[in-house]
Amino acid sequence: MVKSDYDKFAEEFSRTREQPWKEVSDFLETLPKNSQILDIGCGNGRHLIEAKKRGLNAVGLDISKNLLKIAKKKTGAHLVLGNALALPFRDRTFDNSICIAVVHHFGTQSSQKLAERHDFKDEKDRIQALKEAARVSKSAILISVWAFEQKNFAKRKSQDIQLEWNKKFPRFYHLFKEGELDALAKKAGLKVKKSWREGNNYWAKIRS
Repeated sequence: MVKSDYDKFAEEFSRTREQPWKEVSDFLETLPKNSQILDIGCGNGRHLIEAKKRGLNAVGLDISKNLLKIAKKKTGAHLVLGNALALPFRDRTFDNSICIAVVHHFGTQSSQKLAERHDFKDEKDRIQALKEAARVSKSAILISVWAFEQKNFAKRKSQDIQLEWNKKFPRFYHLFKEGELDALAKKAGLKVKKSWREGNNYWAKIRS
């Protein structure tokens, strides 16, 4: 999935992403007021709204300019067009970060045709995404990824899949098995403070 594809269906995608994740709201509730927060892959800004309600100073980053336009209308927050693999911020700019439903989209891209553009077994980009989140954060980062062990994928053997948005735009997912997110964080040189599964997702609080 490239940013031009997100831009093409940003409005429709946004309508399916109105409610904040409870796990994110709970995490934000624990943070001191006026904390500096980065939402990596902020989409339409639904979690930026939650941060503002709690008196937090949040910045949103996304690869899709059209999703950022929607987020600007909804939140009025400071927004940045950028890539989670190379965050355009100095080290330790933020107190905390959230990275929700982003890391599972990363595999190393090649120049081959779309159906073959990812080397599914290569976790290099997933590790890089965690390192970047930790680099710009002073304290904890909240991460979520899709779980392999969910009913929707009971018949699938591979952890690496492509699902089409509205039957038009293929999106790559690496589905995480139990313990894999923890292991990935450790490969990135980070510490796992807490990890758990909730429904179809694995969650982790990590820090450097």
